[in-house]
Amino acid sequence: MMRPDRIVQQQLRTRFIITMKSGQTWSALLVAADRNTLHLAEASAITPGGDATPADGQIFLPRADVAYMQRA
Repeated sequence: MMRPDRIVQQQLRTRFIITMKSGQTWSALLVAADRNTLHLAEASAITPGGDATPADGQIFLPRADVAYMQRA
């Protein structure tokens, strides 16, 4: 049986659009992931209008709060 994290681990250093269950959206480079957390770099918050606001530093998101991710 394949470990659930294997797919995510194969995508490190890939840019994703990440949509949270709250509706907040991020564009970021996935640099690390474990069972509970996504570690993102070069992240920007995307507004409903499509504007990007760069984050100051790296972002750590709880995986339980992620609705879905798609490659950018």
